[in-house]
This record gives sequence, C-alpha cells and structure tokens, in this order.
Amino acid sequence: MDQRSTLNSRQIDSRRSFLKTASAAVAGSFFAPAILGAEDKAGSKPPVLGEGAFQYEAIHNWGEVPKHIQWGETHGVCVDSAGLIYIKHRSKTKTPMDAIVVFDPAGKFVRSFGKEYHGGGHGIDVRKEGSDEFLYLSDTKHGVVAKTSLTGDVVWTIGRPAAPEHYKDQKQRYSPTNIAFAPDGGFYVGDGYGSHFIHKYTKEGETMKEGRAGGGIL
Repeated sequence: MDQRSTLNSRQIDSRRSFLKTASAAVAGSFFAPAILGAEDKAGSKPPVLGEGAFQYEAIHNWGEVPKHIQWGETHGVCVDSAGLIYIKHRSKTKTPMDAIVVFDPAGKFVRSFGKEYHGGGHGIDVRKEGSDEFLYLSDTKHGVVAKTSLTGDVVWTIGRPAAPEHYKDQKQRYSPTNIAFAPDGGFYVGDGYGSHFIHKYTKEGETMKEGRAGGGIL
C-alpha cells in the first residue's frame, strides 16, 4: 500500500470513529435527562400520571373482577362517600351481564348490578341528596338516563327526548353519554357521538331546555 492509500485509509477510519462517537453522544444527550431524572430507575414502582396536584399512580390489573363479569370498555367511574368505587363498562358479550361493578378502595369486589344497561354502559356519577346518595347513569345503546340507588334500585328513567325537531326523525340516534350536575339541583345530559345536543332537566327529571353544545347558556 502506498503512502496516499495509507493516508486515505486513516482518514476513512477517522471519519467512521467520529461518526460513531458523535452518534453515541447524541443518543446519550437524548436519553440521559429521562434516565437521570427518573426516580424509579429499576421500574419497580407504578408509573405516575398527571401534573401538579393531579397526579395518580397507574396500578395495572387493579380490581378483582369476578368470574361472572367479562370486562368491556370502561367509560365511567365514580366514588361514593364510603369510598366504594363504581365502574361502568360496555361488555360486547351476547349474554347480558351486569354493567356496573363495585369495588372497595383496595380493589376487592363488593357487588355488581345493571344487566339492563348491558352494552351501553357509559357515564356514571354519584350525588348526595339529603342524607342519601344516588347514581346517575347514561346508557348509549338503549338511549336512556337513569337515577338509581347505590345498589341499582331505579328511581326514574328518562328515554329519548321529544324535542327539538332533531329527535322526531327516528333515524337520528340518541346517545346520552354523560351527566353534569347544576347548582339548582337539576342536571345536564350530553347527547354525544355527533349529535352535539345538551339537555337540561329539573332535579325531578323533568325537561327544562335543550340546545346545541357551544350555542350559548341553556
């Protein structure tokens, strides 16, 4: 090998060495902050989600789901004053099963109910009224909103709205997804999945107003 070939070979090796070192440095600078800033380098602790005062541990496989429940999509969660956790799910099984499953704070199964909401379990909220607490349930499959006791006893059920004109066409789907409580004791029901309608009811479940979401105060 002549002197020129030897020089070219050394230059190529030098460039390769530089690129290898530079690549390692870039990769190190990219991942280093995440590694050095991690409090749990071994990965033995549950991951923490959220920011500031709203941070939560993600505990996988939490909750002792009983054998008679085939878990579906979980759309709603609420907690009563005793600390019991109510989870509403939408199972896709052909055989109806309880859509509401209740756990204690440690994840132990307490009870389940709500076969009538099978496949449509969506929003679930709890509200204290006087000395009692009640669940407010939204069912997207059957198009109903219900108020029940904490064990599922029905107080009232509200079906498809009669107004506005939008609902006179039976081809228009009614999908009550969630409920929000109003200061006057009434509540709002959101018709989701493309409808954009909000309905306001009195605390007794009587219709007050309807309107499109984003179209002003109801």
